Parts: sequence; C-alpha cells; structure tokens
Amino acid sequence: MKNKENRNYGNPNQTSAKKQAAGTLIGIVLGLVVFYVLFDVLGIGGSVIPKKDYSFSSSNNNYVSSVQFGEYDNDIYNSSYCHLSFTLPDENWTFKTAEEIQKIESDNNAQMNDSGKVYTENELEICYYDMLAFNDINASSVEVAIAEGKKEGYAEKSTSDLYLKSTRDTILESDEQAEISDVYGVVIGGETYRAIDVDYSVSEAVQTMAVKKAGNGFVIILATRYGKMDDMDNKYYLDLFSKY
Repeated sequence: MKNKENRNYGNPNQTSAKKQAAGTLIGIVLGLVVFYVLFDVLGIGGSVIPKKDYSFSSSNNNYVSSVQFGEYDNDIYNSSYCHLSFTLPDENWTFKTAEEIQKIESDNNAQMNDSGKVYTENELEICYYDMLAFNDINASSVEVAIAEGKKEGYAEKSTSDLYLKSTRDTILESDEQAEISDVYGVVIGGETYRAIDVDYSVSEAVQTMAVKKAGNGFVIILATRYGKMDDMDNKYYLDLFSKY
C-alpha cells in the first residue's frame, strides 16, 4: 500500500450529507490490544438512541473516568468531548443501541456499565464504544471510540503514532497478509488526526483508523467498508463528520 500525503477529511462547517450505497453485511473494530476485526451477521435493525448522560466513575482499581460521552438527536451524533458531529448519510444507516453494540462485540468480552455504556478493557486502558453508525444493507460502518488510561499520565507516555503502530502489530499477528499504510496525517471535522489504512486479507474489509489524543487517552475513529459491496472510498464517510 502506498504512502499517503496529509489529507483533509470533513468540513468544519458541514452539517449533513446525502448519498446512496449498496451491498450486504459485517461487524467491526479495533484499538490497541483491546480490539480486533469481528465479523457478524446482523439481523437487527437500528433505532434512534435517546439522549442520556453516560458520564460515570468506575470503581475498578480506583479508576475515575473523565470521559464525557456523546448524545444523539435523531440522525445526528454530537460529542463535545471529541469535538465532533456525525450525520447519518441516508435511510440505510442507523445508530446501533448499546445492546446491539455489546452483541456485536461479544467476542471481545464487551461489558456494559451501570449507565448503559459498552466498553472493553485491559490492564492499561478502558475503551468505550461511544458511537456506531451502521449500514444495514452493505455493512459499512463508522465508529467513534474513546480509549482512556487507567492511571494518570497514561497518554503522556504515548503518541498517536505509537498507538497506531501498536495496533498495526496487533493486526498483523492475526492477519499476516494484511496491507497497512504508513501513518499519515488527516484533518477530520477541522481537527488533526493520525491515521492508517488497512486492507485485510482475511476478508474484503478496507478500514481507516484515525486517532488523536484527548484527555488521558485517545479518540479513535474507524471507517470500514467492503470492496464488492461498497465502492465508496472511506474518505466519503470521514467527510460526514463536522466540527462540534
């Protein structure tokens, strides 16, 4: 896969986008050692997720989360913590509920906290699934996840590039033939991210993973599509983000 130049994804003033897609099915996702690509046939339809305050403090190892989670307003996701807004592109797309996300990520031992937020964790971090937009026709997806260190100073010891390189190594452990780009710079919704593109050999999935530091961790954006079922470039899906 060829090296990428810095790119500008998303219009800071953009609020909506409309375009049709076609195809059929999957599941998702990754982020350091906690995540990996999961394939799942979804016979469930999405529904509008009501607004809810998902902020909470975990009692696990005296860990106190400072993450503020996003809210949904019909076909729009807004996050003041991530400084992002995302609008569903058309009627084939839905926001998955927490229960649906937990089902999709069950192989990753996803759990749900008392406030109804799905997360996975390891000894270093907790990773929350803040938003999953899913195309029920062709299985393309866009996800926002928030990884937060369990100890103060976690993010100070790492960088977005190191986070992506660690993820790259994790992917190659399971898919040695995957083609992964070098880390490159992107602007999504008016803010700078670092990113990699992954072309998996075990499936036709093509994924863009973009990361930026936030608080004591990282905001992670994942755009995933399937070649024969979706001829859109991942750039189109990243362009659906705007600044919030």
